[in-house]
Amino acid sequence: MWGQRQTGKTEIAWALEKERDAHYLNLCDRQTVKAIKKKGFHKYVAEHGKRLTIIDELPSYQRILAELPAIIAAKRQEGTDKGSFLLLAAHSLELEPKIRKALEGQISLVGVGPLDLTEVASPDEIDKLWLRGGLPRIFYAANEERSFTLLHQMAFFLGRFKLLNKGTQVSGFRQEEMLAMLAYQHGGVLNKQEIVRATRLLLSTVDEFINSLCDMLVLRKLPAYRMAGAKGRNKTPKIYCRDSGLLHALLGTRGKSGLRACNMLERSWQGFAMENILRQIGAGVKCSHFSDQAGGEVDLVLEHPSGEVWAINISHDTPIIHKSFYSALASLCPERSFAVHGRHDLWRRQNSQGVEIISLPEMCQEASAARDPDFRCNLSSIA
Repeated sequence: MWGQRQTGKTEIAWALEKERDAHYLNLCDRQTVKAIKKKGFHKYVAEHGKRLTIIDELPSYQRILAELPAIIAAKRQEGTDKGSFLLLAAHSLELEPKIRKALEGQISLVGVGPLDLTEVASPDEIDKLWLRGGLPRIFYAANEERSFTLLHQMAFFLGRFKLLNKGTQVSGFRQEEMLAMLAYQHGGVLNKQEIVRATRLLLSTVDEFINSLCDMLVLRKLPAYRMAGAKGRNKTPKIYCRDSGLLHALLGTRGKSGLRACNMLERSWQGFAMENILRQIGAGVKCSHFSDQAGGEVDLVLEHPSGEVWAINISHDTPIIHKSFYSALASLCPERSFAVHGRHDLWRRQNSQGVEIISLPEMCQEASAARDPDFRCNLSSIA
């Protein structure tokens, strides 16, 4: 089970520990790691004699992964291999080829993401979700002041996490500086050279920093759309902060007025809408952005496994479809095109050029339906 920090993974693990015959261990605890090193993980698990072993903060001590295949094989002989381990991680794991091959077919990945708009019940709560973000403790904070404090604490500590290799010495101040610059690039084409010039760090260091944040699911690099034989197309990814609340904390803004003051309201909403759409789509759907030298631009391109392409334009208020979107549609020739907006009082319709004008909740419903035709999100209360 993996996902961004503060999404509730540990709380789920604690609940399972109480409900099932389980042993919980946290690999950030030095005494636990010391006991595992002394006995060996196989013996440590056997001594506790529990059906389920829950391992939290797995990236802190990944060496135990080398012992997992042998332990699972032994449990398979006993007929107790199913549901033997629950592994929790706050970022993606790069398994060694031998371990990956040995565990193939033995493990399942479950993502735990922030709250999304399918879990809120009214238009007012959609705005609350956008401005506070989807991390449960922050979204459900007693008031705006408490939410604001928690977000800024999270942004502060993120700047002080060890995000780079031990051989790379970068101060917490420099990490905070890079985080702030990436926040202001949110929704735009990633400009690493700008960060290099401002911080005087090596390009490789900036690259490593960004990749670490992507692995932690803090940032998303949205690749450029690939089109065979296309010329004059932008090939640089765009950068997004996955949680809108954390974005606002890194920007140092508060509420819609603060976002307007720093000219980030539209980009913030675009990222929020995009994340909610992407959480509804199924596996195998490729996502990207499109822009070219002729001025064509699409905020989000979805390529379904069937080969069907969707082009999505996103705006916060009344959808105004610019010539750039129509220019891009002429190049992309998508099966469906959408203009997604944040209004709650507009009827869904299709314009004369075939673009479906649709609210964000309805767009999420479309994404879910495309994933599974038999599944329908009941979003009528917020559509």
